[in-house]
Amino acid sequence: MSDYLSEEEQLARARSLWKEYGTTILVAFGVAVAGIIGWQVWQNQQAADIAAGADLYVAYEEAGDDTRDALAQRISTEFAGSSYEMMVLFDQAKRAIEEDNLAGARTHLRKIADTAPDALLGDLARVRLAKVIYGMGEPELALSTLTQIKSSGYRSMALETQGDIQLAEGDVENAHASFKAAADLLIRGQERPLLNIKVANTAPFNGTYVERESALSDALEEARDVIEQAEQAAAEASEAATEATAPADGAEAEVSEAEASEADGG
Repeated sequence: MSDYLSEEEQLARARSLWKEYGTTILVAFGVAVAGIIGWQVWQNQQAADIAAGADLYVAYEEAGDDTRDALAQRISTEFAGSSYEMMVLFDQAKRAIEEDNLAGARTHLRKIADTAPDALLGDLARVRLAKVIYGMGEPELALSTLTQIKSSGYRSMALETQGDIQLAEGDVENAHASFKAAADLLIRGQERPLLNIKVANTAPFNGTYVERESALSDALEEARDVIEQAEQAAAEASEAATEATAPADGAEAEVSEAEASEADGG
């Protein structure tokens, strides 16, 4: 009997709890179910969007000149801010540079730098943007653009580009420092032979920072001068020695007469 009453009490307590919290439990359960369903729907939609974007980008890559711009506009509209749009912008910037349209390339690369969903894409765009800006005659802005690059994967490249600009502007000492810093950031096993050449070519020569090509030319010119001076000095010394050992004209005449008299007496 006591067991029965205990069960009755438990049922009563359960009914009481249900009356008090039943609605909350149902709502929580519904939210959980809706969340699971919504997540699945979102994942399916994401997969569909990725597939659609990929198809559209492949179509862009394979398009001719007459349809490429229209496809680029579709990608920019339907997949704004996506990696597909960034890749299209990179391609458009490259084509603009090939056509000597630096202003157009600058616009495309600036958009990537400002809107890229990935920091690496943004920094890659900044490296290329700095080169374009320098090509348009704005070295200070180009160098300032490079200082915005923070990703470790592109810091070395940014410093090398910085050195290229400084060297082109005649600032060999800072160019050498930039190249050396870029080389120091290379990870173990990574080889950049051209960067190593840049470091060597801008190293100080006789305590002066000059491009190695100029230093070599100066050294060769100096060596030629030294050789010419030595040859001239040797020629003068030889001539002086010859003059010192040669008899004067009068002495030669006296010797000839003495020899003649001696011959006659004999």
